[in-house]
Amino acid sequence: MANKIIDYSLLKGYALAIFYKKDGSYRRVVCTTNLKLIPRDKWPKTNIPWDDNVRIFDLDENKWKSFKKINFIGLVELQRR
Repeated sequence: MANKIIDYSLLKGYALAIFYKKDGSYRRVVCTTNLKLIPRDKWPKTNIPWDDNVRIFDLDENKWKSFKKINFIGLVELQRR
């Protein structure tokens, strides 16, 4: 169920995702997966599902990032950036 909430929130628009990094610290990222909000030259080349990972587009750094679903802490939908 949590996976569907994450996917829906990211596709809908802007979100603040919080997750643990590999070193144990956490990261907060303003992100999306909505292609309307991502520059065309940054669109993914393939649509391969990531079973254990969540792929997000970091709107501040203008690049793709990913994290393991098990490291997910929380997500807050944002009205706009």
